[in-house]
Amino acid sequence: MSRLRPLWPALAWLGLIFLGSSLPLGGPHLFTGIDKVAHFAEYAILAALAVLGLGAARAGGLFLRVLAAVPIMALVAAADELHQAWIPGRCPDMLDGAADLAGILAGSAIVLAVMLARKRGPRAG
Repeated sequence: MSRLRPLWPALAWLGLIFLGSSLPLGGPHLFTGIDKVAHFAEYAILAALAVLGLGAARAGGLFLRVLAAVPIMALVAAADELHQAWIPGRCPDMLDGAADLAGILAGSAIVLAVMLARKRGPRAG
């Protein structure tokens, strides 16, 4: 269980995402245009927390672990979209899923790039 400790923030954030998508929506949607930005942001944060957790675990081959984690996060995002078919006022949306995937890729890439740059240290000259 202590090996999962660095991933607790990512798992907690995932729980918040799932809780939010489990709430029924009623009436007109006020944030139709911003919806994709919200999906992008929530999954970018999830990916960043996951990559930071993987880095904190000090397991070898961080890049390979992130490469393996991205499809897992994409499957979780797809499952979250599908489960909305059973929530009143919600429905699965492929464009939401695309925004989720874009956020996963962006969040993972940004944090991984920062971690690798820090590992190299400042350049002389």
